[in-house]
Amino acid sequence: MSMSMSSLEIKNDVVLGDITELCLRSELHRNWYIKDIQRLFIVPMEMDQARLFYRDGKVIGFISWAFLSYEAENSFLNRTRKLQPADWKSGQRIYIMDLIAPYGDVGTLGRWMREYLTPYGPSFNTDRAYWVRRYPDGSIRKLGMAFEHVTKDKSL
Repeated sequence: MSMSMSSLEIKNDVVLGDITELCLRSELHRNWYIKDIQRLFIVPMEMDQARLFYRDGKVIGFISWAFLSYEAENSFLNRTRKLQPADWKSGQRIYIMDLIAPYGDVGTLGRWMREYLTPYGPSFNTDRAYWVRRYPDGSIRKLGMAFEHVTKDKSL
């Protein structure tokens, strides 16, 4: 069983179909509007800040991440405005924006995400990434994930 991932290297209509399939299998995402799919899935895919994951040719998951400014972060967390395309690369606050894994691959996708984002930590002067837990009533809660140390100085 092999797993692969894709940004927008494949056709846009296939990507949209795969995103739609994942959303339909997610209790949280299945009632989202088309404009939300554009804003929260297609925009990060176009900015190379999202990945679709496949196993044996079948889509199994989606992850997106953003580098938010303090202003964009506060607006997002306080729900005073929706994220705009420019917000996705506006600062150094690392956020995992979405993770959908309806077939039980949350751990696999989470490990990939941690490994992928860890190198950004030192350049952004941070040791963690954040994510939000979204609830059906629209509320969100900020959570954090510490990066694994890529190198450790054993002489200290």
